[in-house]
Parts: sequence; C-alpha cells; structure tokens
Amino acid sequence: MNIISFEEIKAIRDMLKGNNKERSLMLISFFILGIITYITVAVLFAKYNIYSLPPFNLILNTGLVSLEIAKNSLVLLVMLYTLFLLLLIYLILPKICNLIFSQMKYNWNPEKKLSDWEFQGNILVDSKENALHIVQSELGCIIRNRSWRNFMMSFEFKIPDPPILSPQDTEGNGQLRRGFGIIYRAKQLGEYYMIKVDENGYLPHVRNLYWENNGPIFKSNLIKSDLNKWMKVKLKLIDHQLTLSIKNDEFKFIIPTHSTAHKEADFPKSHEDKPQSHPFLPISFRDYGSVGFRSAPLEEVFIKNIEIKEESFAQFIKRKFLNL
Repeated sequence: MNIISFEEIKAIRDMLKGNNKERSLMLISFFILGIITYITVAVLFAKYNIYSLPPFNLILNTGLVSLEIAKNSLVLLVMLYTLFLLLLIYLILPKICNLIFSQMKYNWNPEKKLSDWEFQGNILVDSKENALHIVQSELGCIIRNRSWRNFMMSFEFKIPDPPILSPQDTEGNGQLRRGFGIIYRAKQLGEYYMIKVDENGYLPHVRNLYWENNGPIFKSNLIKSDLNKWMKVKLKLIDHQLTLSIKNDEFKFIIPTHSTAHKEADFPKSHEDKPQSHPFLPISFRDYGSVGFRSAPLEEVFIKNIEIKEESFAQFIKRKFLNL
C-alpha cells in the first residue's frame, strides 16, 4: 500500500475548490457527518458525563474554559478527525480494492529498451518491429528483479526465415527446426524452467546449472508457412501446473519437482555403505521466479507485446475455496 503523497492531497484540495458534482457530494457528506457527530457527542456527554473524566475535568477545574466551550471544542475535534479519516479512506480504499480485485500487471515498453532485462548474448531492440530481437543467447534473457507464482503471460513471437543475423538452416523446415525457448520460474540466468518450441513440438526443460530434458514432447501444429508470421502465445502457471496455448495447440503438465543435475555429486551412503538409489535434489526455484526467453546459437526470434497478469487475491479465493 502506498503512502499518501502531497500530490494526492493537493488533488483533493483542488477538487474541493471546484464547483462540480464531486465537491457537492463531499460537502453534503461532511454536513450530514457533522450533524451525526454533534448528536453522538451530545448524547455521550449527557449519558456518560464525559466532562467529568480526565483530561476534561482538569481543564474545566481551572475555570478558564466553560463546559459549553469544552463540548463544542470536542465536537469540532471529532469532526476534524472524522474528516481526516474520510479523506484517508477516499485515498486508500481504491488502492485496497485494486490490490484485492485487480491483477497486478507488467507490460514491456519498447521505449525502455533493455533496462528491464537481465541477459546474456545478443539481445537487441528492433525499433521497427517494437520487439525484442534475440540472437544466439545461450543463457537467454529474463525480466530483472521480478518474481511471480500464479500468473498468465501473453506475447507474440516471429521466427524469421531466412534468419537476419544467423546462418540459414537449409534442412527441413528451416528456422522452425531450430525454434526458441520460453523461460519461466527463473531464479537467475542459468537456473530456470523452459519450454522449447520448434517443429517437433514443445519440449519441457530444466536448467539447474546443467540442462535436463523433461519430455515427452507435446506435438505441434506449427508448420513452415508460420515462419515470418506473428504468432500469439498464452502461458498460464497456477501453483505447479503450466498451461501453454499457441495457434491451435494447448496442453498442460506439472513442472518437475527434483533435479538430476547433481547426480554425479557425493551423496550420503546407506547403512550398507552403498550410494542412495535416487540421488536427486529438490529444485529450489520451483515456487517463484521470473520469465523470459532463450535463443540458442543459430536460433533467432522476435518477441513483442509482452504482458504478465498476476493472479489477484479475489481470483485466488475463488480458485481455492469456491472452485471457480
């Protein structure tokens, strides 16, 4: 929740100066609130003899302030305090509602160039396409200082054929044979999950220091005529289930829990002094991480219109408790 800024207070002050509907509604609200406050305080004085309690009794005993002035002063203080609370609610309530009901969004702005990205290799910004141009990036690129758990990401990609900055693939379906990678749950460059997209289909990977192939391959309807065309992608990750939609393809799978990358390391022996039968380690970045893309050597891809919507609190409640 953001702290109220001087600009926001000034905006309310300017609004109260104007002759408009918002000003009229607020003035009517303050008038009604003032009447209710006066009646409430008057009843409290009559019923509970508040002026006999400290610090009121100490002030009244000095004889400098009459009981009537004390009552009116208390009413004024309560009204001012209530006005302050009302203004506070006016400023904060929309932000609370936005936090509960709205999706926290991220949109990549091409004008920001690569300031949002951590990357390795040749990552360019194509001003004509308003897109990232990823060429020969072994580790890929991820959005810097961001982490998501439950979210939906949408973007468009285009695989150029022939490639612009890479040698042309003269076999099979050209650049579609090479494809590109979609990164998610990235802890950092070199540690992330990835889906490889190419002519064979969709192949899940984990890069946990070393590459791990987590097949099987999900078949694809992408064909050579899809090259040089912008293709829309939707990737949804809820808890540990990933859903990917490209063209007419859609599939789901549960992301892996453990890594085999450390299987050559030394592990505790069993009571029979033999290596443990399953020397696998939990993947430390399975729950949260950033997103991005990878274009290995000879691969080349354009990415644009990147938007990420985080699951809102209301959506979380619906999914967890209402099964919606």
